[in-house]
Amino acid sequence: LRQKALMITTLVSVTLVTALFLVTRSVLLADYQALERRSAIEHVQRLSDSLNNVRGRLSATAADWAFWDASYDFMLDGNQAFIDENFEVISFINLGIDFVAFIRKSGETIYSWSGRHSDVQHQAVPDTALGQFTSPAFMEKLEAVSGEVTGITVVDGTPMIIAARP
Repeated sequence: LRQKALMITTLVSVTLVTALFLVTRSVLLADYQALERRSAIEHVQRLSDSLNNVRGRLSATAADWAFWDASYDFMLDGNQAFIDENFEVISFINLGIDFVAFIRKSGETIYSWSGRHSDVQHQAVPDTALGQFTSPAFMEKLEAVSGEVTGITVVDGTPMIIAARP
């Protein structure tokens, strides 16, 4: 009789512990998954806000240069004096810009600069990057959207946030 009672007590205890484990696991797992989902959504929202902030700053900078009469004249004549007076590499570095190109509607590049935030030397813009922005398709898109293209593109496997103005 004792052995039977011990066996029943053990069986009931194991059953209760297993049930408690399963209930606790499902409740905690559901809560943890919801918490993880909320955290991921918040991280994605912060990233999106940050990218939109950078895109907006680049767009405003591009607009400043695009609406400047001296820039317009430079696009017509490509004069070296404009480059000497206005294209200080430190200005691009201070603005956080790694790539600048002045491109005519025909696709002809008037001026381009490429560098990293810590570089003070002028570097040639990779042909693959210029090709992407001098293509007829890009120029048509720029004209079709009434003067502004902003977004993210990939050049040579590297993502770039861009802002372009006619």
